[in-house]
Amino acid sequence: MQRASRVPDHQCEVTVTDTSHLRSIREQVVQRHIAAEEDGDVAAVLRTFAPGRVSYSGDTLGGDLIGDQAVGAMLTAGLAAMSDLKIEILRLHHAEDAVITELRLASTHTADFDGIPATGRRVTYHMCAVFRFDGADLWQEAVYYDIATIKAQLTG
Repeated sequence: MQRASRVPDHQCEVTVTDTSHLRSIREQVVQRHIAAEEDGDVAAVLRTFAPGRVSYSGDTLGGDLIGDQAVGAMLTAGLAAMSDLKIEILRLHHAEDAVITELRLASTHTADFDGIPATGRRVTYHMCAVFRFDGADLWQEAVYYDIATIKAQLTG
């Protein structure tokens, strides 16, 4: 008969957790977020964030945008400027507190974008978006892309 070994009091008990469930939840949040952006549904994008924790970050945005109002205004203007947005997830990586996505975006320039009046041109560019989580709660999307690539397509 085997006896269960007892862990001495001075040692820590180790708990193994299943991270695949948390990863699955986070991935679903990211996919809903991206689908809402493609649909141009700003309210649905905002709902993917944890209540009271809406935040975007990125140098091309002029820094951090915090709150429903600031983020909603940025999304509304951006989605108006670049209509019929299509976002392709090229790669998706999981980190301890984030989901990192490599994306290809394509859209039509239909309103003012960064001081450039609508051209009707189709633009395609790559982006890295880091979706930051606290547990299963999305609290920030940080975006990284080359704005010069977009401007060159709009003005060239």
